[in-house]
Amino acid sequence: MDLAYLEIVTDTGLQIEVRYKGEHVGWIRRSADHTRYEYYHGVLNDFAYAYSNASLDELKRLLGVRAGLSPLLATGLMI
Repeated sequence: MDLAYLEIVTDTGLQIEVRYKGEHVGWIRRSADHTRYEYYHGVLNDFAYAYSNASLDELKRLLGVRAGLSPLLATGLMI
């Protein structure tokens, strides 16, 4: 599998590091109201999420689908 997830506990809560072929490409975090999970593309992106879903499994599934479709993955720019 090209996508991998690493759970990291911080002082602000759980964050999930998203890796594509071993390279860190983004984060999954809980929304401020804890009703959904949000995917933030990029290592330093804390402001704008690209995808969200109430189900973590569904969000991971969506990222897996996008990983297979994105022409910019080779440059590490997006999922």
